[in-house]
Amino acid sequence: MQIVTKDTRFAGQNVIALGMFDGLHRAHRQILEQARQIARAEGMHSLVYTFSSLPSAYFGGEAEMLFSPEEKVRAVAAMEIDYLAMRPFDREIAEQSREEFARSLLERYRGGVWIAGYNFTFGRGAEGDADYLRAYAAAHGVQCCILQKMEQGGNAISSTRIRAAVRAGDMLLAEELLGRPYSIAGEIVHGREVGRKLGFPTANLYAAPGKLIPPLGVYIARLRLENGESYGGITNIGRRPTLHNGMDISVETNLLNFAGDLYGEQVEVELLEFVRPERPFSDLTELRAAIAANRRQAAAYFENAE
Repeated sequence: MQIVTKDTRFAGQNVIALGMFDGLHRAHRQILEQARQIARAEGMHSLVYTFSSLPSAYFGGEAEMLFSPEEKVRAVAAMEIDYLAMRPFDREIAEQSREEFARSLLERYRGGVWIAGYNFTFGRGAEGDADYLRAYAAAHGVQCCILQKMEQGGNAISSTRIRAAVRAGDMLLAEELLGRPYSIAGEIVHGREVGRKLGFPTANLYAAPGKLIPPLGVYIARLRLENGESYGGITNIGRRPTLHNGMDISVETNLLNFAGDLYGEQVEVELLEFVRPERPFSDLTELRAAIAANRRQAAAYFENAE
């Protein structure tokens, strides 16, 4: 996949998938899959047009994202999309009229086919919508596909709904809406190695700024490596109050069946089920006993899942 810059020049027309695509949930993937299929059938390239920050954040609203920009790049690339045009939602975008936005799709991004969800809005004050997109496309000889609402449990699948589930610690609902577990990606870094001293070494990472973090506590988790290998375990998200760790939030995963060195590896930690909230323990002996109990819970979870 090629990242679009101001210097990118397209050899032909593109099928453009439009949206924020935060989390790339089930309905989002339907849009990208259709863009890829049409592009292949029509001899075009597929292009995703999106933003690296939420429009609502620019206006002082919701700012935490299901995806960091890096996670979004990897997820879109995994869908076998040819081009990704991703930029921050800034003043230039916020003040662009709906006509200017549509014209840029036609001229700058060489859009021959446009695909968006039923609730896609664009342009200054969100004055552009699916109906305007259809009308503008038709007037300029462009095919426009608007995908209808996808529901789960009688309500639309949406990033807003998924954020609410993650904030509530309902990882099962978040997974059902996303079509995969909610995860945190990053590089394994050196910690204080207290877990190793307790007999439970952990793989530590820090979430990207702006990444939505679920309630602090312990989760049954799966850690995935870039080479495709995966390992079950337990993940503690929190400030480690027993160890007086300060205000920094860490993501520490203790793996059940792994012995090795993961420092420097890029990994993805899938949060499968909330176990308990973070709490201080009276001493390290009590903490060690709690970790052992949580490991047994995780082992039973994965044994039953097989």
